[in-house]
Amino acid sequence: MISVVIPVYNVAGHLRACLESVVGQTYGDIEIILINDGSTDRSGDICEEWAAKDRRIRYLTKGNGGLGPTRNLGVKLCRGEYVLFVDSDDWVDARIVEKLHEAVGAGKAEIAFCDRYNYTRDGKLYRVEQDARPGPIEVKSCPEVVFGTYIQAWAKLIKKSVITGNDLFQSSGFYEDGTTPIWLATCSRVHYVQEPLYYYRFRDGAISDDASALSSLRNHFVTVRETFEKQGLFEEYRGGLERFFRLKIRNNLSAAANLMERKHREDREVRRSVFESIRDDLLRIYGETFGRENPEEICGATPKHCVVFGSYNLRRFALKYAGTAFPDRLEFYSQSSLGSVMAPYSAELNSRRTAADETEAEEDVVRDFTKRFAHGNARNAASADCLLVDLLEERHPLGEADRTLFTVSDSFRKVFPGVPFSYALLPRRDDRTERIWRENCLKFVDYCGKVFYGVPLILVRTMLTETYGLSGKEEYFDNLAEIRETNAFLASCYDFFELNCPRCSTISVAASEYYYTYRDCALGCVPWHLNNRMYETVGREIAMRVRNAAGAV
Repeated sequence: MISVVIPVYNVAGHLRACLESVVGQTYGDIEIILINDGSTDRSGDICEEWAAKDRRIRYLTKGNGGLGPTRNLGVKLCRGEYVLFVDSDDWVDARIVEKLHEAVGAGKAEIAFCDRYNYTRDGKLYRVEQDARPGPIEVKSCPEVVFGTYIQAWAKLIKKSVITGNDLFQSSGFYEDGTTPIWLATCSRVHYVQEPLYYYRFRDGAISDDASALSSLRNHFVTVRETFEKQGLFEEYRGGLERFFRLKIRNNLSAAANLMERKHREDREVRRSVFESIRDDLLRIYGETFGRENPEEICGATPKHCVVFGSYNLRRFALKYAGTAFPDRLEFYSQSSLGSVMAPYSAELNSRRTAADETEAEEDVVRDFTKRFAHGNARNAASADCLLVDLLEERHPLGEADRTLFTVSDSFRKVFPGVPFSYALLPRRDDRTERIWRENCLKFVDYCGKVFYGVPLILVRTMLTETYGLSGKEEYFDNLAEIRETNAFLASCYDFFELNCPRCSTISVAASEYYYTYRDCALGCVPWHLNNRMYETVGREIAMRVRNAAGAV
């Protein structure tokens, strides 16, 4: 028998979909332990409704205690040899129990795990692969699997004795999943099923939207450290633990920076104060755990002032280079073409800026209208560590109004869907447009040479991807001819820039083996255009180019 444990707390809008997916499993010998953790919405009524119509469901209710303690209770109650955790706002493939059960049997494994789909707030699905070799894995001979899988308890079929026999129950509070790495470390063998069988739902109220959750990451680190020490495995996995802590710090500082930006957009001092409090606490526990005198350097959190002109992906590359511990050090100018950035300022066009409570897209448009990059507004430019440039935004046409130019970008179309002012759209394949672009490109190169004197200028040749899918299993987009036509145009822009800016150092992103994307991103203009492996690769290359430039001075 397999036990499926489902903690429930205020998920009335999603619970039926979750339960329907679990009761519809192709593997029949299951029990479903449904625990209502003190819900105040209609979740309890839905639980009772489903328990009444399926005898495999064991339903109980308790006072609110959090996800970890609720899962622990489920483990203590379950009668199966293996347990599968499912969060009540997620859902699963009908074959997840069957597939994972086959895996633990075939591989004589104590844990089997699989890939997942992320279901975003805008209703899109994106596959997330584990960083592991498919099939059975001997843990001692492949210790990286302990930290190579995502650490959430769900999407894993776990032998009950792994938890109960080693007294490795989950903690209370946020980051209860800190016990997952120790579950894997105490196993002899695990099995990776390379299929997306779990659907993880992003929704409002997630940990990344909660400052107290981000602050409590310290407790999570303490739990991880103590469980490895308790099992006598701390020194054996010390290197993996360090990498794990660094990754969690970077990811959570990124989430904290985004959260502070949303919640304290108008109060920079509050934003900085709260963020620095979270950052300093995380770096302190890192230093205490690993005995490092300079945890900022170990975590890649050394302040770097990086100026970015180009696409959203270039910003992601920059964050991998500069780290996320000092987000105010990153200046980002996006959705602006070289054809418009050096054009004259227009008071009339700037008056079109939208309300004070600007979205990110509106800010991009305002930066383009006001020419903030090129009109002396780059902060402390001469002290920057590097200037990163890509030309991916050149794929957008130029608009002409009030004797100036602007970029008809994705953000422009989003902010002005009806466009309440008249403008001329300059055709891309036009002699006048090309002459304007080349003139402004030369002005841009000259401006950067003067304002960013002595600062390494790194040109990142970012193109549209021709393929989507997963590494080694890529497929070509249907609009391949359009993509290649756009890339040919972008290549000519890059060639002209390089020819006229001999001091730039060029990184060709498109040459990487990791240059693939998702089906919905054919034009490469959304955050998940690339992938973390790509971001890491280019981030390291940027760091090397900056070091080389510093050594040459």
